[in-house]
Amino acid sequence: MTVSNQLTPEYVDAERGGSAPKVSLRGISKAFMVKRQVVNALAGIDVDIRPGEFFCVVGPSGCGKTTLLRILAGLEPQDGGSVRIARDRTDARNGASSGVASLDEQTKLILQGELLRIWEDDRKTVVYVTHSIDEAIVLADRIMIMTARPGRIKDIVDVAAVFGRPRELEAVRSSPSYGEMFGHIWSQLRTEVTESRDGDINANTAR
Repeated sequence: MTVSNQLTPEYVDAERGGSAPKVSLRGISKAFMVKRQVVNALAGIDVDIRPGEFFCVVGPSGCGKTTLLRILAGLEPQDGGSVRIARDRTDARNGASSGVASLDEQTKLILQGELLRIWEDDRKTVVYVTHSIDEAIVLADRIMIMTARPGRIKDIVDVAAVFGRPRELEAVRSSPSYGEMFGHIWSQLRTEVTESRDGDINANTAR
């Protein structure tokens, strides 16, 4: 696929029975002006999301997760790179969403189970942003871990290779593999969270 200069999502007809990605991101970058200073939110995002995939995005606060979601939804133009989305006749909506981690624990568990049940029924492609490592593991096929700002891809974890479908949330959380995966993701995120926090402290001190 060639990279275009189009700064909104390009919608193309999906290939019948093909293996082409549902969503292709190439070289996505985005910057904002904040108090007369350029803030680079995203840099060099390259990823393919498969048809019917539940794709989670995690990263430290301010790394560009929500900005990436807005770009995918056509609500925010990227500054560079391209977004290509394959659509077929059954596509009634884009599956872009943010997490439920801010809810109380009991409500969160119920809603996560309900979300998985609904998704299992139609297997729409979902891009899901969350701050919760636990939520990402129990819901996702793959998890994209982002760096501190400007947000780049640090790692992509293949959850489906360990926890198949259909998936029981309680079985996932009680598995020894869950703890190993959680530890791996947190080890990737920890330095990014620290860098993001230190950057915010330095920025506030400089004002």
